[in-house]
Amino acid sequence: MPKGVVVYALSLATIGTMVAVWLLAYPRHCLSIVAPLVALVFISFSFIEIKIVNKNCFNRCYLKEGTLLYRLLSSKILLMLWYILVAFVFTLSLFVEILFYSTALQLYLIFHIFFVSFVYLFIKRSIQNLVHIDTILAREWSIHIGTLLLFGVFVYMTLHSYTPDFMDASLEKSIINASHEVGSECQIIDRVVRLKAEFNALFWWVVENTAEHLQGKVTKWGIWLSFILMNAFALLGINRLIATVIDIIDRSFNKN
Repeated sequence: MPKGVVVYALSLATIGTMVAVWLLAYPRHCLSIVAPLVALVFISFSFIEIKIVNKNCFNRCYLKEGTLLYRLLSSKILLMLWYILVAFVFTLSLFVEILFYSTALQLYLIFHIFFVSFVYLFIKRSIQNLVHIDTILAREWSIHIGTLLLFGVFVYMTLHSYTPDFMDASLEKSIINASHEVGSECQIIDRVVRLKAEFNALFWWVVENTAEHLQGKVTKWGIWLSFILMNAFALLGINRLIATVIDIIDRSFNKN
């Protein structure tokens, strides 16, 4: 079986398992947090690895050893703490937002894993005889390319989506209906997902009840753009998680 097919299949199985565990278990068990924690490890690893490489290159090229600035920028602990925090934001956004994605968008992610796998393996094969860190560069470039595609698909599906069932003429009723669609017996998860549901209800209610009064396409597009930007962390997190899983699986094959 071709290596690319195996990498794709294992990546799909790994990511699919994380998402399935989360979607099936979050309403009942706090143990479902294990899935986001595993994703957090993957995302943190990719951030920290590339930033350490960038930091080392920057320090060697531009800074003199022994200076205060050199010591500050050479601290791996500060760098790791910062990017674990960034990875946490990405992971939290990813696993909360995916609860509200349409079935079509969730199914699209299966193709997206295939697309990122293809891009990663193609780039790696193209540059492996030219650079030292071909796996890292292939991963980061595939993240950027995958992000552009996923943003485009997300924007298209959002702009052409139907009004949610929870919508009502009353804002209060819309928020109540939306919060009833999600929930968990785990108190921490319940608070987070209900807060997101209430925000979505507020956004849709504002769009539905002000659309007739908005003059000009610029204002309408501005509202939609703000909504899309608020979902940006989740989209970035999805791409980084997918590319990192592919990267780690591919490296394990190379070691063997």
